[in-house]
Amino acid sequence: MTPDAIHQQPSQLQLMTICGRPVVVAGLTAKVVAEGLLVLGAVLDTSTCYDGASYPSPTAEDIFMAFCMVMFAYGGHAAFPTIQHDMRKPFRFHRAVIVASGG
Repeated sequence: MTPDAIHQQPSQLQLMTICGRPVVVAGLTAKVVAEGLLVLGAVLDTSTCYDGASYPSPTAEDIFMAFCMVMFAYGGHAAFPTIQHDMRKPFRFHRAVIVASGG
């Protein structure tokens, strides 16, 4: 094969580009339509929303529970099986969780 013949044959990348354009356009169109519907729904729902939110003053228990939820979400759940496995009496793990979360 001559170098010119190699350059004249479509490569896989070119075929992917040719076939991929309609998919990209369809995906982008779907994204724009979905975002438009979200904005439209938010605008239409403003009449049913409350004027403002009321937040009760936090108690010590609320602050502790919030801290426990954040710690659980960012890695605490991975530590629970290890802690339970290392306990002398693993069937009492629920007690440790209750004490640790301040309940």
